[in-house]
Amino acid sequence: MVFDDAHNPLVIYDSKGAPLTYGVRDQLPGHVGGSLALFERLRVGVNLPVVLFAEGQKGTIAQTTCSPPASGALGDLRLAADVRLLGQAGEAFTLAAGARAWLPTRSPEAYGSDGKSRAGPQLVAAGALGAFEYSARVGFMWWQQEFQLDSGSVGSWANAGFAAGVRPRDGKLLVGPEVYAATRATGSQAFKFSEVNTPAEALLGAHYRGNGWRGALGVAKGLNQGFGVPAYRVVASLEWAPASEVKDANGDGIQDWQDACPQVAGVASPVSARRGCPLDGDEDGIPDADKRFHGCPEKKDVDTDEVPDREDACLKEPGKRNADPKKNGCPVGAVVNGQLVLDQVKFKTNSDVVPKESDGTLTKVLEAINKLPATNRYRVEGHTDTQGKPAYNKGLSERRAKSVVAWLAKRGLDPKRFEALGVGQEKPIATNDTAEGRQANRRVEIHILEGTQPLPAQPVPAK
Repeated sequence: MVFDDAHNPLVIYDSKGAPLTYGVRDQLPGHVGGSLALFERLRVGVNLPVVLFAEGQKGTIAQTTCSPPASGALGDLRLAADVRLLGQAGEAFTLAAGARAWLPTRSPEAYGSDGKSRAGPQLVAAGALGAFEYSARVGFMWWQQEFQLDSGSVGSWANAGFAAGVRPRDGKLLVGPEVYAATRATGSQAFKFSEVNTPAEALLGAHYRGNGWRGALGVAKGLNQGFGVPAYRVVASLEWAPASEVKDANGDGIQDWQDACPQVAGVASPVSARRGCPLDGDEDGIPDADKRFHGCPEKKDVDTDEVPDREDACLKEPGKRNADPKKNGCPVGAVVNGQLVLDQVKFKTNSDVVPKESDGTLTKVLEAINKLPATNRYRVEGHTDTQGKPAYNKGLSERRAKSVVAWLAKRGLDPKRFEALGVGQEKPIATNDTAEGRQANRRVEIHILEGTQPLPAQPVPAK
């Protein structure tokens, strides 16, 4: 639900630029809407405004008499669709293309419709660079008819907007400015930047993301006397936004929408056509693990974990594929080269809170530590990819390492046995040029430090 309270959005001025009549002095529509993401790339949405309150005066524009606005009227039904073309959420640059359509369901007496259709395409770019986030949009809105005014005309528009913000450490709050402008793009007044033809506004707002819901509040000011520009505007919204369920039917750690073999557990191949499918070294369509049944030669795999012995760091213990060759084929909780093997501890973007989905991984690590000598000390290292500024990444990785220590301490381990270290982007184990490589680099490592000398006390935040 979005509320949009505009003050003086339609003022009739005299020839000297002084207010003559306040056609719409105040207008408060409430927008009821929703959106749905499909196939990880398509988003569709719908929005229906309802004029909750409107007040104004009778006036004349271009020899047309305008009655005071009416309250309680429906608005134009709005439909939207966007397709993500480039990038992934949380990356430095993403690009999407989409379209908008306005259906004439609104009453003209409420000063929000001319009873005609409107539609147009748009292009949207957005991204995150550490704590800084931005978005930009350009579009065109085709208007079925044109209004001639004394000082210009209103019709089809070219429009653009830009927003930027800073997100503090917990990742829940985003604060920043937004600007919006439009201008006539067709007819005799096309791209003639007059007061009427070029409405523009600036807004300062804050967005808060809770657990399953979101809220926002903003205050905008009109930058000129463009058509529909208010003296000021207050915008507030409340959204229910549940987290989408990540589906992985075969439990191989690859989401079904990315998995070329969703019914059979496989490995994270860089080739999309084989991602999530069992290993097939000679690409004959028969998984390596099944070749023994077909009388074909197979790659040697003593522990039958589908990781060939020549790549397996744990030849006698079945495990999973791991981007780190030193841990490839090793089970969670195994000790390899002074490190504990663990699945990726997944954090939300810009967050240092250990998610529930990582409890299983850390529980196996906890069980492994309890079986090791009580004199062991451990260094928990946080690592990131190269997205964002190095200094911010190092701080974020240290906070994530401390969160893992806090998780283990909450379950009975002495926090003095652990050191939390933020490494940031300095030690990648895969390329940062692909989404799969960056995901592998966003990791937590636990190194075993044998000995009886206690580590310096490390502050562990309360959870």
